[in-house]
Amino acid sequence: MLGPLFARASSSQHWTTNGSHKGIVVEDCGYGPLETNNFIGEFRVSYVMYPNQGEVVEDFLFYWDWLPDFRPIKAGTYTDPGTGRQLDVMLADLAKYPDLRAKFLASKPVALEIRGKVFFGDYTEAAVKILKSSQFLIEKAGVKPKSLVAGSPHWADFCQSPAQTREAKAAENKQGFLRAKEVWFESPQITRIEWSYEPKAVVVEYAKREAKARKQLAGTNAVTGAASNPFSATKTNVAANHFTQEALAKPPLFAA
Repeated sequence: MLGPLFARASSSQHWTTNGSHKGIVVEDCGYGPLETNNFIGEFRVSYVMYPNQGEVVEDFLFYWDWLPDFRPIKAGTYTDPGTGRQLDVMLADLAKYPDLRAKFLASKPVALEIRGKVFFGDYTEAAVKILKSSQFLIEKAGVKPKSLVAGSPHWADFCQSPAQTREAKAAENKQGFLRAKEVWFESPQITRIEWSYEPKAVVVEYAKREAKARKQLAGTNAVTGAASNPFSATKTNVAANHFTQEALAKPPLFAA
């Protein structure tokens, strides 16, 4: 089943316990900027952020699911060698070849970038926070990673604050984080994504199999058509037809 694994999109929970800021954000990627070339429907980011000896520590979990059934998944496109047209390959088309469908559904992102907003309570306005694939493990669709990937960025890199210099960014981010009673991450969007080789390989193989099937069908139709046509221009038919026409033109030998 390819239906949504999580509840409908744009929901979030945030809480703070003993200075540790935690949350779960569920977002819909299908209607975002990657709608035309992305397979992800809903995704979830779980996070923990807390200060440790004056530095910031953060852990993230990222997991996702395919687009739901009512939004068809386009696996890719290929050029039809016979017509030169660009043809779409939908996930439904891959049902014709179960091995290709299974290989496609085993694919996963190998790199991505997520941009969201981090809020420091009432102390400062939201700042842009960028998460990259190096900050979390990426599993297959519907599979929750087994472990967090802990990180401790420099304060200047924690988020994109309005300050101009790197030193000022570090001071502003640190001050905002340590003074705020609550810190939370919100409104994530996938802005860059790179997939494993499976989707492209599956489309290429699908095109090869379809071309081979069309060629075989054309050959079968040609043989069947020739065999079923009694007036095809073979030497035997031509000779038989000539004899028949000649015999009809002459009077019978024993005419009365």
